[in-house]
Amino acid sequence: MFKINRITDYAVVILNTMCHKDVGTLFSAADLAERTAIPLPTVSKTLKLLAKGKILVSHRGVTGGYALTRQPDEITIAHILEAIEGPLALTACVEEGDDDCDAKSYCPLSGQWETMNKGIADVLNSVTMKDMGKPIF
Repeated sequence: MFKINRITDYAVVILNTMCHKDVGTLFSAADLAERTAIPLPTVSKTLKLLAKGKILVSHRGVTGGYALTRQPDEITIAHILEAIEGPLALTACVEEGDDDCDAKSYCPLSGQWETMNKGIADVLNSVTMKDMGKPIF
């Protein structure tokens, strides 16, 4: 089964909470844990990964916290997946910079995987956090 990992799922929930406030609004890990009912250690880990992926910025100190680096309509699901899980690749043969596959030159499926990988990446790049915050009914 193809599915995102739990930390990525939590990242979307955390970002959805943050996206309801203005860019630059600071959130503490404890506040986000309380608002989302996600355990504090998991929230802290997720926030660090999102900051490393440049989706959030970290501010140190007593009044510090985390803030969005851009508007919700500029944060795509692909950005979040890449920040948490790394580059999107359905198989090893479509990983960026992976030339280790001995069968790539004659594999009849290699081009098909690249086509599917691109299609999925296009969809993930087209859905933003603003879209995720909209009611579905």
